[in-house]
Amino acid sequence: MKNLYLIAVALFTAVLFQPLSSFAQGGCIEIKSILVDACGSPEGENEMVRFDVGSTALNVSNMNVDWPNNPWLGLTQDASTAAIVSNINQIIQGCGSVSEPVNGVLPANSKVLLVTSTNINTQFNSFANLNDNLIILFQTAGNTSGHFANYNVAPGLRTLIIEFTGACNDTVTYDRTLLINQFGVIGGFSFENDGAFVEFNAVGVPTYLNYGCQVLSTGLSLTGGPDVGICPGTTGNATLNGSAVNLVGNVTWAGGTGTFNPANSLNTVYTPGPGETGLIILTVTGNGACNSSVTDTVRVNIVTSMPSVSLSLSVDGIISSSFTDPGYFYNWWLVGSPSAIPFQFNPTYTPNNNGCYYLVLSTIGGCTSVSDTVCITNVGLPEPVYNNSMNIINNPGSQPQLQLNMVAPAGNMNVDIIDAAGRLVRTSKYNVQNELSLINPDWSNLAPGVYFVRVSNYQYFFEGKAILLQE
Repeated sequence: MKNLYLIAVALFTAVLFQPLSSFAQGGCIEIKSILVDACGSPEGENEMVRFDVGSTALNVSNMNVDWPNNPWLGLTQDASTAAIVSNINQIIQGCGSVSEPVNGVLPANSKVLLVTSTNINTQFNSFANLNDNLIILFQTAGNTSGHFANYNVAPGLRTLIIEFTGACNDTVTYDRTLLINQFGVIGGFSFENDGAFVEFNAVGVPTYLNYGCQVLSTGLSLTGGPDVGICPGTTGNATLNGSAVNLVGNVTWAGGTGTFNPANSLNTVYTPGPGETGLIILTVTGNGACNSSVTDTVRVNIVTSMPSVSLSLSVDGIISSSFTDPGYFYNWWLVGSPSAIPFQFNPTYTPNNNGCYYLVLSTIGGCTSVSDTVCITNVGLPEPVYNNSMNIINNPGSQPQLQLNMVAPAGNMNVDIIDAAGRLVRTSKYNVQNELSLINPDWSNLAPGVYFVRVSNYQYFFEGKAILLQE
């Protein structure tokens, strides 16, 4: 399910424990959320932080911020920021508003939005659904690179500290590897990760969300729930489980040729129309205060039959599926294991250990087909007849390269890049004229993560795993 505006899919993670929040200690501020991956360019000028003021008023002249990246440049409040505030208030469709502090004072119990520059792009970072009354602060422009750290497979905790000298401070920490994209999962294209943010509870425990690029607030949100499959042998209905915050009244479902029961509830059952098959896009719309509205989409995949899958074992120890349609997802299992083998999403798999293996083929919505089983008793079979291989160099790195070792020139080679969800995200052709050749795949606009690389033509077939790292 992809939501262009609001995706309320939360990924709860291990506790990054703070003994007590600053409020619980009688302090003066509490950091509520961070928009880590903003929209617009430079992204670093569009990031935001939300914090609440306690029972005592504060003055911004005493404020200092320790960003995970970049120095604190202080605040700007002048005619240009007043114009930005006026423009934002005209954009808002909800019941909220923004205003700058008077004489630098943040009143007791106020809600504050800290923006990382005076160059915020409100076209790409929407304030339309704001239902809070926020005091807005603008850091002085100058930091064009990010203040935090977007998603990356490279482990790394990032810590933010906001301090009011002589009063108090608050500290929060998040894990960049757990940020989620607009599908509610980890990884994917860079643009799919736009909008990733982190909420923190009273003791600093992070929750990872993605509503798309919009202002951090406690405003209106809506999700229709995860994608659903109507699989062969089931009742033929799809149960949809939505959730929402700050809705006014009931929701409205639409799409498809079937019926919803009930038609105005977040939790409903969709019955397909006669002959309806394949991927059906449904929408749910809800209203908030001040005539604001939000819409989300859910995919229902009506699958009439699943392909049967058989496995074969080659002389070089590779297990291959008889079915290789890239529109399906592939997960390899070792018999007796409680979970699938990590990061193995191709129709082929080369075992590292003896045992019995099988493949689970699945669709959008979760319909599955299970293969037969292949058992291996002697891992480490002889090399193939031709001593061909592929090395991935600069791996992990920002530009992994493919080094092909062949017995003869190959001519045109197809290079496929497949993400960790099994999606073919890029395919291209390269002309290979030398026995020892170096290929530089196009990694542009791909988010950091684990990718599988497949190089092939009528004569050769290579596979490997690349880890793309980018700051």
